[in-house]
Amino acid sequence: MRKIFLTGLFVLFSLTATVPLTTYAQSTAPKRFTLEAVLVDNGGNVLYDLQETDLRIWITDGSGETLYEETQQVMVSSGAISVMVGDGDNPDTGEATGGVPYEVMTPDGEKRLNFQIMGDSIPQEELEMGSSPYAYYAQYALDLPTD
Repeated sequence: MRKIFLTGLFVLFSLTATVPLTTYAQSTAPKRFTLEAVLVDNGGNVLYDLQETDLRIWITDGSGETLYEETQQVMVSSGAISVMVGDGDNPDTGEATGGVPYEVMTPDGEKRLNFQIMGDSIPQEELEMGSSPYAYYAQYALDLPTD
């Protein structure tokens, strides 16, 4: 049994070692991340009756300046949503955003993710962003010139 495991491990290592490193460098990190939430009204009651709604999503820095903004039409299931931030439309032009720009995700201070149902004056939530969305900023390092 042990011999089979070690042989399998060697084959796996050999296959991995033969893949050129440029394959990894040429990959593009996605410029989006998941937001999952439960929508509630001002009284804290889950909005079960919504089936589809327009959602505004924006990212701010520590001073409250908007760094990125998009809108999306989302499906609501039992009050819950799951959205890929970066797949939305620019609210000014109506065109696809093409993802969250790398510059927005630089690890240079506090970032907050905000979202609200369109037409509602009160944001649903303001969430401090942790390290997970920052992970794709590593793509920036891969794009630097190698000279």
